[in-house]
Amino acid sequence: MFVFGMRTARTFHHVRTPAARTIGAAVALAVAACGGDSTAPVAAACFADFGAPASGAGIVTIDPASHFQTMQGFGTTERLFDDPHVTETFNQTTKRAGIIPPAADQGKIIDALYTQIGLTRVRFHPDLIEPVNDNADPNVADLSKFDFAWQKSDGHIAYIKRLIPLGVTTYFASPITIEPWMTTANPAEYAEWVIVLLRHWREQGLEMPYYSIINEPGYVRSGIWPGTWLRDVIRILGPRLAAEGFKTKLIVPDDWDANQAFARLQVILADAEARKYVGAVAYHLYNPGGEAQVKQLAEQYGLPIWMTEFSTGDDWFQWATVMQREIADYGASAVDYMWGFFGDWDKAQLIRIRTNNGSYAGFDFNRQYYVTGQYSKFVRPGAIRVGATSGESDVKVAAFVNGAQETVVATNTGNSDRTLQFELGNGPCTARVDAIRTSETESMKTLPSIPLDRSRFSATLPAKSVTTFVGRQ
Repeated sequence: MFVFGMRTARTFHHVRTPAARTIGAAVALAVAACGGDSTAPVAAACFADFGAPASGAGIVTIDPASHFQTMQGFGTTERLFDDPHVTETFNQTTKRAGIIPPAADQGKIIDALYTQIGLTRVRFHPDLIEPVNDNADPNVADLSKFDFAWQKSDGHIAYIKRLIPLGVTTYFASPITIEPWMTTANPAEYAEWVIVLLRHWREQGLEMPYYSIINEPGYVRSGIWPGTWLRDVIRILGPRLAAEGFKTKLIVPDDWDANQAFARLQVILADAEARKYVGAVAYHLYNPGGEAQVKQLAEQYGLPIWMTEFSTGDDWFQWATVMQREIADYGASAVDYMWGFFGDWDKAQLIRIRTNNGSYAGFDFNRQYYVTGQYSKFVRPGAIRVGATSGESDVKVAAFVNGAQETVVATNTGNSDRTLQFELGNGPCTARVDAIRTSETESMKTLPSIPLDRSRFSATLPAKSVTTFVGRQ
């Protein structure tokens, strides 16, 4: 067990090295094990008996033996670079955006998202593909009545194919709305629509790992679809997917907020036939409340929780607190920001595409990009969240184990600095700690490495900042 700043069966003096005092605020600590197994006994040479921490020192305790959710990654929702909505411009000739980033900058934006901060998830909104009902039989599709061009499907396929070599493993459609001629009375027609879309993707070499039935079924733009309709679609769609050999799992309800998600989930998950095709429960955060109820229901049925859409505008630190809360308090296995990239007319993106007097003017990064990176670059898919407590009410912590590596993220939400004593008892041996910090003035800044004295160091956590510590042998 890692114990930071408190006494265990072995006691340790705190250490205040000058380098340690410079360490800042919301902490992610990744420590490589000496012997590979983070729960195995540690060589006696790493530890000895020392006195108790100084009076008033903050205490952070990590318990690697206490396991919670398995992390499934971090991501965003995607719109294509030439989507008119991205820059709110339109070219009458091409019928696409009037301002589009050049290919070289598109590559840099993609690299920044999926290589530099290691996002692994992409959610997208396909346009409608069946403007009129192809025929009266939902079990026999007339493909001549379907259109997969550009934003309807093929543009997204091309985009996802660019991302898979960069480490993207989770990608899924979440339609904003469904065909106007569809109603709650014909769920089989929508099931056919989904099957046709997924077949087309598979024919192009991609099988979606997941599919979200509809984006925000509780929002008026989407049509207000009840839980009974989602349940009925799943009962029809699930067996058809299985019969055709699809491994695609269904995401529900991807709703406007957790309260609405909970209401629809109660209906869907109570049905054993529908439930077996569900791969995760998902919600957004556009109204407060409901996360605890969703968590309880998801745990009842052994399903992962995804927070699949939210943004915090100009308040970058709100996003830091949202990420910590959704993961540590409400058990989210995946957390996604609103847009990966978007035009500067909007404030819901990680990377801002700038325009000036009708021309492309480059791109830059919102601070939420760096906050996301404090997690996504170090808490990789497959990491297991473990027990973590903080003796400082303003310092929130989340900890993870991934093989021989342990990661701790602590967020100082207060308006003043906090000093914590970090004592690595009964854990892996490390020679130094590397550190990275995001604050109001720093953007994933690499800080000086901290040499450890018998696996001990102290750190002062500045107000409103996020830091990543990486333990090195």
